[in-house]
Amino acid sequence: AYSIIIKASSNRSWTPPKGQRSLRAKALDPALDPSLLDIRIELEDINDQTPRFAKTEYTAGVAANAKVGSDLIRLVATDNDIGNNSVVQYHIVTIRYFQTQSNGSEDVGNIFTIGEKSQFSQ
Repeated sequence: AYSIIIKASSNRSWTPPKGQRSLRAKALDPALDPSLLDIRIELEDINDQTPRFAKTEYTAGVAANAKVGSDLIRLVATDNDIGNNSVVQYHIVTIRYFQTQSNGSEDVGNIFTIGEKSQFSQ
């Protein structure tokens, strides 16, 4: 059996059939006897959808009585691709620690930055 793998962009208005589809083709090579050949066709989604965060900006604060290990913020990102191409992983690429100023205020600034879209991996 031979395989034909079709890689195509996900069209959200069309749902591809699940699983494998088969067809039978007849060889018409005059040098050989006509024969039947089984061919398996697989549809694969290409990674063409950009991951998107639920919000464009996230802000978090730390309570004075927060316990060590407490969650500060939850980030949500989705990808409209199918299968493994829809898995979104992101990581912190920069961290800047805040400092307490001499007047008692805290200079927080930008504590961390999530990687750019080109740095998302699947």
